[in-house]
Amino acid sequence: MRKANVHLSQVNQTLHLRTVQLADANRQFETGNRPAQGVEESLRNSEQHYSRLLEQSRHQQEQLRHLAHHFLSALEEERREISRELHDEIAQT
Repeated sequence: MRKANVHLSQVNQTLHLRTVQLADANRQFETGNRPAQGVEESLRNSEQHYSRLLEQSRHQQEQLRHLAHHFLSALEEERREISRELHDEIAQT
């Protein structure tokens, strides 16, 4: 009975020690995990930021295409007018 009681006391001490170690490991995990959560949030924010920038870039490219089309149309119209004027003047001469 005494041997069993001594063994039970040793098991209880070991269990208490393991409980303290587990609590310490949990605290370290939580402390170590917080920066990872911050990094994840930072990555999400960065992804949203770059998505907005990409959308703005696409919008600006569309505006640039539109302006280039107008510029080329105006240039072509001016060339036609100059061509008509030259043709009419040469024909009259």
